[in-house]
Amino acid sequence: MESESAVGDIRITGLDMDGSHLEWAFTDVTADSFTWTGRTSTDGVSHWRVEQRMQGRRRIPEPDA
Repeated sequence: MESESAVGDIRITGLDMDGSHLEWAFTDVTADSFTWTGRTSTDGVSHWRVEQRMQGRRRIPEPDA
């Protein structure tokens, strides 16, 4: 796996067990949210297929009771 960071985005790339290329990308990163996208390519990275996309938000901690 390799990673790179550019202007708040983080991309992790590598090969899956079946030899296909994969990319995990954390984009739209802010202090309280981000988008995570997982993509695969079976043709040497000419075409990508989005496998999954999630949007995350930072949770506000519950005050101690």
